[in-house]
Amino acid sequence: MSLHWYVLRSKPHKEEALSRYSKSQGYEIFFPTLLVKPVNPRASRIQPYFPGYLFVHSDLHVTGESIFHWRPLSQGLVNVGGGPASVPDPIIHAIRSRVGEIRDKGGLAP
Repeated sequence: MSLHWYVLRSKPHKEEALSRYSKSQGYEIFFPTLLVKPVNPRASRIQPYFPGYLFVHSDLHVTGESIFHWRPLSQGLVNVGGGPASVPDPIIHAIRSRVGEIRDKGGLAP
């Protein structure tokens, strides 16, 4: 079993819904978010760290690439050089750490 992290593109403003749906299907999802102070008080206070993208941990040899392309709210995996680009574990850990640091400092971005 060869699990790797991949970048999954969502349809505009559907990252959270895609994350919930994918988790309900049994996939490990990393969707980094930050607390923000919106100008409009009715706007969401939670914003994606990478708008339009989230990370999925999967073995594409087992699941296949097309399952992520045809998933509701998804625009498929990010491809580089004709195939899905994997993200090394140290990069995922660095992003988790950075988002955690920002949250620990109050997590508010302008």
